[in-house]
Amino acid sequence: MKVRAVVSWVGEHRRLSQLHVEEKRDVLNVFWRTNVDATSRIVVAAAQYGYYAVISLVVVMAEVALILWVGLEHNALVAA
Repeated sequence: MKVRAVVSWVGEHRRLSQLHVEEKRDVLNVFWRTNVDATSRIVVAAAQYGYYAVISLVVVMAEVALILWVGLEHNALVAA
């Protein structure tokens, strides 16, 4: 009896995680592409995702700038 419950739970979990993957893909498509047909829920999620994407991009740019600046200060950069 317990084995069936576990198998049922695993199957339901896989189905739900697949739905989440598809929703995430839809959100990214709305955010990065134009002329994408999506529900209002996906469009709102893409708008919310946009702030995090821009903030993440700024943080990565700041990290790269810091690494380059420290490298230049210590003359540690080598031409490839």
